[in-house]
Amino acid sequence: PNDNIFPSSPPINFTNCDSITDSIDLYHKVVGEDAILGVRALHDGYVGVGFNMTEGSMIPGNAFIAFPRGSSLFVSLYSLTDRNSAGVQPIEGGEFSNREVTSDGYLMYVVRVPVTTLQTLVPAAAPGETIYLIWSMGVLPTDPTMLTRHTDRGFASATLAEVSGGGDGDGDDDDDDDDDDDDD
Repeated sequence: PNDNIFPSSPPINFTNCDSITDSIDLYHKVVGEDAILGVRALHDGYVGVGFNMTEGSMIPGNAFIAFPRGSSLFVSLYSLTDRNSAGVQPIEGGEFSNREVTSDGYLMYVVRVPVTTLQTLVPAAAPGETIYLIWSMGVLPTDPTMLTRHTDRGFASATLAEVSGGGDGDGDDDDDDDDDDDDD
């Protein structure tokens, strides 16, 4: 993957990209008080990327889980409290944008979360610190509150990178909020 551009419309400039599996890329940066995460995955069912409190363990933890619904993408934050459907439930959290299912089958989304909120999900979530990740893939659910057991899963880690100056996550690296369309 390109280490700086999240391939969405409009493109988003990120500081780092980590390929956490052969089919899941995690883009990330910290801007001011917010962590901005982008996920790009190739899968036709659900894809979860989350944060665990203990390296190598699913629970307790939280995960952003995405799956296609027709031509749109459903994304939500889930609490992981047990290793069954009842223990994996949607909760409130995060501002999602750039949700799309591409014609070549990629699920892509961006979530902006205050670092303080992210730190309640994973205490080490601070610029320059290593965070431990979990990922999973599974069969497309018929109900977002009843995810089936994953067909594949694993663990990874990333170091959140801080952006100095501008870079608010919208693909425009200047600090003003105007909507000019520069081709930069």
